[in-house]
Amino acid sequence: MIKLLIITLLLIVAIRAEEINVPYVEEKQGLIQSAILAPDGNSFYTLKDDLVTKWQLSPIKKLLSFETSIDYKKGSGGYQINVSNDNKRVILYSSKEIQLWDIQSQKHLKTVKENLYSGVRSKYGFLTIGEKNVLSIWDDKSLTLETSIDFNEFIANPAYSMLNGDNILIVNYFDNVLSFDLNTLKIIDMVREDWDGFDQLDVKLNTFTTKVKNKYSDKFNPFNFYLYMKDIGKPRLQKTISSYKVSINSNEIVLLKFFDNYRFVKVSLKESGKFKKHLYHLYQFDNTIILRFGSTFTGAGNLKKYVKMKTKDGKILPINNATFKEYNKNINLKD
Repeated sequence: MIKLLIITLLLIVAIRAEEINVPYVEEKQGLIQSAILAPDGNSFYTLKDDLVTKWQLSPIKKLLSFETSIDYKKGSGGYQINVSNDNKRVILYSSKEIQLWDIQSQKHLKTVKENLYSGVRSKYGFLTIGEKNVLSIWDDKSLTLETSIDFNEFIANPAYSMLNGDNILIVNYFDNVLSFDLNTLKIIDMVREDWDGFDQLDVKLNTFTTKVKNKYSDKFNPFNFYLYMKDIGKPRLQKTISSYKVSINSNEIVLLKFFDNYRFVKVSLKESGKFKKHLYHLYQFDNTIILRFGSTFTGAGNLKKYVKMKTKDGKILPINNATFKEYNKNINLKD
């Protein structure tokens, strides 16, 4: 007993003697190819090379993983991941094909050859749009094509991104933003402007979203629309979100890709109309997932192998016990 007490005291002294540095993650090595929140909001999926992994959201822990047969080194833009509305099947898609995988059995169910630009989950099924400007609605249980809508009479340039707003689909083109009613399968409105995607928007878009919201107030959440535009932090966005506060859920969490990697975005709306936003960086190394908020980090797997530390003189070293203990904290995204 005395021997154990001495060892414990020595360890405490050793930890206290260590210098606390700043945690460091090799971001390029930890890039995630694709990630998606599950429909229930309690878990998320990642695609890293050909490995599909399901993670519990809060606290983060690995639930399952399986290798697929995709050739992730081929194809423009690589493969992306999505999940069926019943959370039982994974959809993997690239510019050339769509694959359907059963999560429980981890077996490949079906492959459809299709030239795609973008895909998104909807309560109506899995939606894709490709080089021919045809919107396709697929049954996400069987990958059976249910409906196709040709947008060519409205749009000359090819679409390159979509955003699902419940019953409303937003389709982004190089010079147009089009809103489409998934219930009636009819175009609601279109804004024509020479924008550089969703990053160069002007006041005309405010008129567009107001018009859509007034007509479909119970079906369209502009908060998700604006987050997707990667315009977070600009004064116009704060003003716009405040004016649409009835459409924003408190402590809403979304998983978005910023530049090369994914981040969770959590926004808390205050009664004053102001909001707080927090960005949580997400990294994956094989079977290890790391969630970072500032210098604080959490995750699942071998954290000490992949979280290093940066010293005051800029050296990157294996993380010591003092730094790990100081910054390895639980991050609860569901609070």
